[in-house]
Amino acid sequence: MSVPIARSVAQLREIVAAWRREGARIAVVPTMGVLQEGHLSLVRAALEKADQVIGTLFVNRSSSTARLIWPRIRARRKRMPPSWRPLARTCVGLCGAFRPGHFEGVAIVVAKLFLQTGADLAFFGEKDFQQLQVMASHGA
Repeated sequence: MSVPIARSVAQLREIVAAWRREGARIAVVPTMGVLQEGHLSLVRAALEKADQVIGTLFVNRSSSTARLIWPRIRARRKRMPPSWRPLARTCVGLCGAFRPGHFEGVAIVVAKLFLQTGADLAFFGEKDFQQLQVMASHGA
């Protein structure tokens, strides 16, 4: 069995379009860091509910990268459209005060994954309970 690997959004969309023509139900499993058994268990769970599963892989190579990204996300918060306002209310009481921009950044990445994959379902790990609560409260 051949597993397609998309290295661009255009390639991903071609693969997804072919699956859609076959009538496939598609799930996405977003991952971060080195692939491990927890990720594979999410893929197995996704395969029980979907015909095809997209696994995304993001590796943050250094914390200095994160320090470069989060200031841009904080700047975007000031220009946040009204649809993002409920996210800020969801974060009240969570550790967002100590992680400025974190939950907004997570929401942006998840929204982009849904837009780029066109997935019907998403399977998330539970490593970051607060992050999971933010996604669950917004229908992700």
